[in-house]
Amino acid sequence: MNNLATKKDQIYKAALKAFSQNEFSEARMDDIAEMASVAKGTLYYHFKTKEELFLYVMEKGMDKFLKKIDDVTQSNLSRDHMLYGLLKVHLEFFAEEKEFCQLLVNKAWGSQNLHPQVQKITTRYFEKVEAFFGLLQKEGFINSTVDIPTLASSLFGMILFTALRQIECGKEVNTREIRWSLRMLCNGVIKAGEFDQKIQ
Repeated sequence: MNNLATKKDQIYKAALKAFSQNEFSEARMDDIAEMASVAKGTLYYHFKTKEELFLYVMEKGMDKFLKKIDDVTQSNLSRDHMLYGLLKVHLEFFAEEKEFCQLLVNKAWGSQNLHPQVQKITTRYFEKVEAFFGLLQKEGFINSTVDIPTLASSLFGMILFTALRQIECGKEVNTREIRWSLRMLCNGVIKAGEFDQKIQ
């Protein structure tokens, strides 16, 4: 990684921390530069405004999330293992990226004028997951009466808020008990029957 890329990564990590811990209006570019151990000129070289930086943080975090989802949905796993893998990868990501999890829930919309741009970023997640669920529904694996957008939204909210509650309580996010509970909740939409009981 070259020096510019290293500096940008430092800025990303500092900005993610700043935006996840503060309201958008309270996060200051000067503080982010200090947290990233870069000069203010370096920060403004990469990002002209706080809004631009916020959207970069959201975009990069979402890119990492979607890459993990692709690793599961584009794999050669069986459908039940794939669906369980999707639940598991959500928990693993939120366990590893606690600050991004907090940002999604608490601060994801930034300032009012950022709402349309942030919505475009989060829409990428829903389009990908809905396409996957739609495929499973066409194959008869998901009950035909299930509304796919509702299923995708429910999955996201269910796992995200479970992870957030664990994070806020200082507890582990990705536990066997949580994975099992989420599996049981998803059994209601699985037409082919319950998940393989051997999946851990």
